[in-house]
Amino acid sequence: MAFCQDLGTYAKAIAAAGALRPDSTVSDFNKAQKEENDAYKKLQRSANRLSNAQSAAMKKVNLTFAKTVGDIKGQREAPQPRWR
Repeated sequence: MAFCQDLGTYAKAIAAAGALRPDSTVSDFNKAQKEENDAYKKLQRSANRLSNAQSAAMKKVNLTFAKTVGDIKGQREAPQPRWR
């Protein structure tokens, strides 16, 4: 959920920067750029957390499948999964 919120915040920051008028001040542009950069950094952290969580979940499922296959084959130790 945090990723989706951060993505929305980033999209709004980009839209706000794009909506600046030609008569906007340098200060306005700098502020918009800083907000966009801050939103991007936050989005990047959220994307990394999401990726790590998905990888951990996939690894857990993969290990469970490997154990099940080992049990079916009657192996004492589960085979090592291909993906780690």
